[in-house]
Amino acid sequence: MIYEELLNRWHKTIRRYQVEHELSARFYEKLNWKFGIPAALLSTIVGAGIFADIEQLPYNNLIVFLGGFVSLLSAALIAVETFMKFGERFIVHKTTAVKYGELARSIQQVITCGPGSTNPEAFMEFVKETWNAIDKEAPTLRNSTIKAIVADPDGADPVLFVRNKNTDKAA
Repeated sequence: MIYEELLNRWHKTIRRYQVEHELSARFYEKLNWKFGIPAALLSTIVGAGIFADIEQLPYNNLIVFLGGFVSLLSAALIAVETFMKFGERFIVHKTTAVKYGELARSIQQVITCGPGSTNPEAFMEFVKETWNAIDKEAPTLRNSTIKAIVADPDGADPVLFVRNKNTDKAA
């Protein structure tokens, strides 16, 4: 009985981490798009503006000023995106979420099939070692995510938690 209780608790915790890393991955993916697309578009505009014959356009001083401003804005967006590594953060959180998901499914399979389906001690050791390995490579979660975990340490079903969290924001 203790074996099943511990497996259920581990499964719940691992699923929670899976969902939290998935949310973090989505957060960084959105930031990567929000900074990357405008930076690419602004760089393209500035690049195309180099070939324009500004001298023959009316208000050429204003156009030169706007071109310089757009160029600086583009450089700033690219600098922030490069420094903050949103794309890389997305990938490591997504990879971690996938690993937690694989481990959670392994546990769910044993829970569903019953403890007789595997050697309990060996499986517990496998889960512990795999979980430790994932934790060693896992990126740090954002403060808001950590606070949510601390506020609900027993962790209600993480999928329901995420759905309720998103529903509350929409209201």
